[in-house]
Formats: sequence, C-alpha cells, structure tokens
Amino acid sequence: MKKHRGIRALVLVSIALMVLGSLCIGVGIAKGGDLRYLHVGKDTVDWWPFKGSFGIQLDNTLSFTSWEDEEYSYNERWNQPLQEVKSLSLDIRLGDVRVERGKENKITFLDIRKETVKVKQEKGVVTITVDNPEVFKGNRDDTVIITLKDTQYERIHINNKLGDVQLASLSAKHISVEEKLGDITLENIVSRDLTIAQSAGDIEVDGQLYGNSVVKNSMGDIVIHVRGSQKDYRYRVKNTMGDTQIQNREWELQCDTEEGNRSSNNYLQLYSSMGDIDLQFER
Repeated sequence: MKKHRGIRALVLVSIALMVLGSLCIGVGIAKGGDLRYLHVGKDTVDWWPFKGSFGIQLDNTLSFTSWEDEEYSYNERWNQPLQEVKSLSLDIRLGDVRVERGKENKITFLDIRKETVKVKQEKGVVTITVDNPEVFKGNRDDTVIITLKDTQYERIHINNKLGDVQLASLSAKHISVEEKLGDITLENIVSRDLTIAQSAGDIEVDGQLYGNSVVKNSMGDIVIHVRGSQKDYRYRVKNTMGDTQIQNREWELQCDTEEGNRSSNNYLQLYSSMGDIDLQFER
C-alpha cells in the first residue's frame, strides 16, 4: 500500500499552502527583500542549531537544500550502571531513545549533561528523568541508550516530548510509549498490555501482541505486524483521513471497522486522525 495514497484533502491543502507561500516570497522580493534569506542556515542566522541549511540556496543556480547528514562526533558520553531491573520508566524532554537487549543493565547518555539527569533505583523499579534544554539550544543529538539483560519485565514506560523512540527485542507485561513529535519503532517485542499515544510521527510495531493493544496517532502512519494468526485476534480500526489495509483488504480515505474473533482475549485497537494504517498478521 502506497503511503498517503488517495488523501485528496491533504493534497489540496498542501497545494494551497505552497501557492500562498510563493505569493508571500514574491511580495517580499518586490519589497526589496534579500534573496539569500530564502534559506536558513548558520550563514543567515546565528540561532540555527543544525549543520547545513534548509530552503532555497542561491549561488550560480537555483537549488533546494536540506540539512546535511554528516558524521557526528558526540561531545559528551557517559554511562550509568543499573542494578536489578523489574520495571523501567523514562521521561525525557528532548532526544532520541533506544531500549534494547544487551549483556548488562546500563544507560548510556550522549550529549546530555549529568546535571540534567535524575536516576532513581528502588527494589527493581528504575525511574529516569532527563530535563534537558529545548531544541534551539544546539542539542539535536541528545540520545539515551538503555540496555537490559533479562528476558522479561513487568513494565516499560517511555515519555518523550521530541525525538525518536526505539524498543527492540524486549518482553514486558506492560509497554507504553507517549510521544509528541518523532517516530516510534517497536521491533521484536512481546507484550500483554501495549499502549502507544503519538501526536505527530510514524508508528511501526512488530511482535507478539497479547491482551489489549491500543495505538493512537494524530498525524502519521501506523504499521502493525502481528506475529500470530489473524483468527486469534479481534480488532477495531478507525481511520478518519487516510488509507487502510488489513491483510489483503483495503479502504480508501477513511475506515471504521471492528472484526475478528469476538471471543478472543487479544484485542487490537488502532486509531488515526490523519495517515495510513497497515495491519498485517503473520498468518
């Protein structure tokens, strides 16, 4: 299924905004505006936090540019060892988050100052708070990497305001992810109670989903791959604006359906306000 295929209303709005933006640029130039300010970068403003630039850059030719994916060397890197972990909770204002299986229980902080971090460990319950600055403080590479060595956990909870979240090769009774802006990726997970709430960004989930699983996205695609049989699940899928695919069946523009095995205890609920939904079962 092609992404965002058939979202006609969204396309029309985008075209209208492009036309309006072009008119604003034309008025600005007619009033004596400087052409070099049609793009933003360190050569035009001093607050730009990224390497490279974004927009239209005028040299001898007219070209569109975006910030460069350059190899980055972290200025600060430090580790925090963890003791026994039964439940994990992370609340971070800004930065990418990775939680994955490893040889030891450990947190690695990249480009995050120690004074912005609080780690509390009590009887296997680990609570981490990262109160780092906002995005325009030049810290776009803030990253938290957590490795966990055990095979089963009671709860894993991630709350991230801005940045991507990745969980890989983990099993927990309760898994919850809250995200304002950024992509969410759960790969090879096992959960008996999954909750994902996303404001803007794509969501991808792959794993064994038992019990209740609720995935909500305000703007962005939802892709769910269930490692199980379709006959063992019941599911509710509601998509207000976007295409939907469940196995080989497709809905265009919108979808509101509840299907599957009504006697099953495995219940999937997928909700999207704007974006595509793709639900696939392994068999």
